Amino acid sequence: MADTPARRVVEAADVDEVTLRIAERVFEDWFDTDESINWDDDAYGFWARMESEGLDLGPTLGTPAMQKIQRHIRAYRRQG
Repeated sequence: MADTPARRVVEAADVDEVTLRIAERVFEDWFDTDESINWDDDAYGFWARMESEGLDLGPTLGTPAMQKIQRHIRAYRRQG
């Protein structure tokens, strides 16, 4: 059985409600109690965790999709 290809999320328009729910779950599971979010693209960073959920966030940091997700998570965190 072949692996399902990762869903590409690079442009802001690619970020849908499913993507935002994944981002919220990653935040709650890994970063909710941290003082700051590790936005780095390392094994413990937010983006690596998102990609482990079946998303392809592109080859570089700072894409429009990543910026939109960051804004959403910061607002989500403020709401508590």
